[in-house]
Amino acid sequence: MKKILFVFLCFGTALSLFSQSNTREQILLNKYASAFAKTYNFNGAILVSKDNKIIYQSGFGSANREWSVPNTTYSKFPIASLTKQFTAVAILQLAEQGMLTLDDPITKFFPDFPKGDSITIHMLLNHTSGIKEFSQYPELFDREFSNPHEVLRDTIINQIKRLPLNFSPGSFWGYSNTNYVLLGYILELITDEQYDRYIKSTFFKELNMKQSRVLYQDSILPNKAYGYSGIFPELRSESKVPYNYVHSHGGLVSTVTDLFKWNQALHGGKLLKRELYSKMHTPNQPVKGAGYGIFIDYLFDHKTYSHNGNIPGYSSSMIYFPHNKSSIIILSNRETNLDFLAKGLAGVLFDKQIVIPYKHKKINISNLKDFEAKFETPFPFEVVEKEGRLLLNMGRELELRPESKTKLFVTEPDIDIQLEYVFDANRKIQRVYLIEGGVKTEAKLRP
Repeated sequence: MKKILFVFLCFGTALSLFSQSNTREQILLNKYASAFAKTYNFNGAILVSKDNKIIYQSGFGSANREWSVPNTTYSKFPIASLTKQFTAVAILQLAEQGMLTLDDPITKFFPDFPKGDSITIHMLLNHTSGIKEFSQYPELFDREFSNPHEVLRDTIINQIKRLPLNFSPGSFWGYSNTNYVLLGYILELITDEQYDRYIKSTFFKELNMKQSRVLYQDSILPNKAYGYSGIFPELRSESKVPYNYVHSHGGLVSTVTDLFKWNQALHGGKLLKRELYSKMHTPNQPVKGAGYGIFIDYLFDHKTYSHNGNIPGYSSSMIYFPHNKSSIIILSNRETNLDFLAKGLAGVLFDKQIVIPYKHKKINISNLKDFEAKFETPFPFEVVEKEGRLLLNMGRELELRPESKTKLFVTEPDIDIQLEYVFDANRKIQRVYLIEGGVKTEAKLRP
């Protein structure tokens, strides 16, 4: 009975940390995250840190809907492409040890790889190799593999050799999981150790990441959050993912608290020396772009190191702000767009004007053309009326619906975008505010 009580107490602590403090920032983080989860049916776990200290963490929704098991911060999620950070650091550590160089051509490891003499480790790491994305060829990979590991590795490499190049190596860049499949196999060939064992001993054990591991197809995993896809309430159980060959590009399982430990170690100088840490976080474009297992970008004028992940049934997002050593870590056991939630949490961190998420109700308005205009934020967009519908053009068309005489919202599920207009007495537009993920900023009118 005592053991059961202890587990219950731990569960209550894992569900939400914010209650232990009542700072304005923590209260607002909880208010925002709770409202977002209710409005957009967020299913998963969130951790927010500032100055290397956790200031908020909580679980939302169900880890298992069939048994009504709630998500907590102890819930384990496949982290998909967040895995690439681990693979990249492992390769960079081998470079520090002199076991490879970033300029090594991949023919050093795969001697007959087509055009492999012009593809380097560096190009695999920052997606400039030109090697195609293997998921574009499901007939090659969308099946079970039950062969011994070495046979499986050779089979996959031979399949990859058949993929044409998208562009001449080093001339451009294009995101490709295939790069990181090859990096995982290069690690194995150099260390003579399977990827899962190497990552476990090198990172998970050393960093006390006790809840993290590589996931196999037949794994039985305590506290695993079961994956779902679709739109509430009509969800479907996760599709089967062939984990046996996705290890090094997307096969790790972790928790928000373990990933916080990873961030502390990586950005705290415990895993890489300064030179290769800096190289890892150098974009492949002049200002922003892909580094090694990470993307370099800017949010609210602050540099970010980030990556998202998606596999059937799961989504993940991790952002690190180097200027104040802050992190936002989101793991979800539903396929969804996490960009808006991440932006809203960052907006709270950086004291931006926040609109707390809420359920929108449509109303009918006769003159939709009043809302037509062109705007400029960091990017251009426009609102147009077309055959009795309002459309927001932001690279693709999204339908807008009025909820008042001055406010519009995007109707597509999981997209949290609103527009708030200020009209004069003649219904001429004076100002417009763009609200993304609850962060409210003024959009400039364009002629």
